[in-house]
Amino acid sequence: KKCVTCHADNLDIQNDGKTVSVPTDYCFACHDDIEEERPSHKGLSAKGCSASGCHNYHDNTALYEDFVKKHLDEKSTLLSPVVPLRNIAEINRKKPPLTAAKKLSVKDQDANNLVPNIQIIKQWAKSGHAEAGVNCTHCHKTDDKTTDPVATKWTDNPSLKVCEDCHTKEADNFYQGKHGMRLAAGLSPMQPDLARIPMKQQAHDKQLTCNSCHSAHDYNTKRAAVDACLGCHDDTHSNAYIESPHYQLWLKELSGSLPAGAGVSCATCHLPRFKIRENGANRILVNHNQNANLRPNSKMIRDVCMHCHGLAFSLESLTDSKLVLNNYSSSATEQHKTIDMVKNRTKK
Repeated sequence: KKCVTCHADNLDIQNDGKTVSVPTDYCFACHDDIEEERPSHKGLSAKGCSASGCHNYHDNTALYEDFVKKHLDEKSTLLSPVVPLRNIAEINRKKPPLTAAKKLSVKDQDANNLVPNIQIIKQWAKSGHAEAGVNCTHCHKTDDKTTDPVATKWTDNPSLKVCEDCHTKEADNFYQGKHGMRLAAGLSPMQPDLARIPMKQQAHDKQLTCNSCHSAHDYNTKRAAVDACLGCHDDTHSNAYIESPHYQLWLKELSGSLPAGAGVSCATCHLPRFKIRENGANRILVNHNQNANLRPNSKMIRDVCMHCHGLAFSLESLTDSKLVLNNYSSSATEQHKTIDMVKNRTKK
């Protein structure tokens, strides 16, 4: 099936043939024999196919019958959760780690150039950039023909192109998400005051770029995983995170009482990490497209929820609107019918 299989019959001539809507009972046009094929569906409204939380037709990989069968009767919380990857130790380093003493910057006596202060140098020296052998001039220089910090033409505010040169896949994902979609279209950066959900007043004029979340020089990923999100987002779901069990796990990870990766941050769910093989080396990639598992939220099940939770628990939690609002600070109150339907069908 292709997009036009469902959408072609509903092209809007007044809108240059573009549309994203179909009738709520459109599925029945092809699946009119569903009551015979699936007796469990007898009496169900044809308008409920996409609205019931069962058939998310754009992505229902967590609801395939064979997949559900493999995960029946799982415990709510798995005995051996899969700890998300949180470090970059597996990357094959091409350059030795750098220290503050090995910084390549402009000469202090050159008043025409930026002279980084000691605090900035300390931040950089503790960052992943210094660990990977990335020096000051790698980002700030504008002349690729020289490695001499004195002769290098210096820019105070490097463009996003500098980030893209090394973080190509992350940048590609960023441009696909809500945070970067304006930049992808050649517009000015996204600002929180353009959002359709509540944002903190003090962040309204903030322009969203890489440094908006990571901050320059130290690039603290743990700060980006929670504090950066809550610095802008002011909706019910985001504000409820501070009172959630997930946040308590996050605090324990930060304190060292739990191992790295055992906590659950905003990024754990909305910007999940995964390992790829690139240029003969292992690399941990963060999906910076937060749209990827946002709608429908069942797309989050396989990539995120099932690292720690059983399938039934994950389905029931994500389809409970109250739990979404309180950031999963309580338990689901209803069973998901998909599980029972598959159980009954398997028995027969």
